[in-house]
Amino acid sequence: MAYTSQCTSLLIESDSNVIVQMLKKGVDDLHPLYSVLGRCKFLMDKLFMCDVSHVHREINMVANILSKSRLSSEFGVQYFQQPPPQVVNAALDDLCDTAKFKNVARAI
Repeated sequence: MAYTSQCTSLLIESDSNVIVQMLKKGVDDLHPLYSVLGRCKFLMDKLFMCDVSHVHREINMVANILSKSRLSSEFGVQYFQQPPPQVVNAALDDLCDTAKFKNVARAI
């Protein structure tokens, strides 16, 4: 989508540090994700500047909410002209860098 929109720079953020490292360092030819990661890398290389970084799920709440809502929607790529209603507040929080706190259970 970034390439076809003639985007020249792109920052990709993922909450999967494993995938980020695979995209940055590559994988062995026999790895099950070799072809998928290779295609991603091919498309990333077509852009003037493209970086992949790890972010915690709580930092990018929009992606977190969309990934959870994806479980109940149809398969395929979905494009949005406007943010879906369920992410509007989270999008504003992301834009404002509003801190989110994670509840962590502690053993006593």
